[in-house]
Amino acid sequence: MSDNAIIGAIDIRPLDENRLRLSKFFLRNEFQNKGLGSKIIKLMESEFPLIKDWSLYTPYLNKRNHHFYEKLGYIKICGVQVTEKLQLFKYEKKL
Repeated sequence: MSDNAIIGAIDIRPLDENRLRLSKFFLRNEFQNKGLGSKIIKLMESEFPLIKDWSLYTPYLNKRNHHFYEKLGYIKICGVQVTEKLQLFKYEKKL
């Protein structure tokens, strides 16, 4: 929230008692490239200190997302063809 307006959202889903998936994460355009996303991801990880295995999927064409997650320590594991036109990359991070 910023000035009582929603500027983004995050959705975290459990895979099991030891693993979580970052299902959705976004910030409005005017709040991007200010370090806020990195702070949010680090806060998210610190809120679950027992979780050592994180994963997420992001569109294969979104190079900005790839750079963002890789600089935070996430590693591209594989590609997943969802539909004829949609391919996602799976990223994981082991803490």
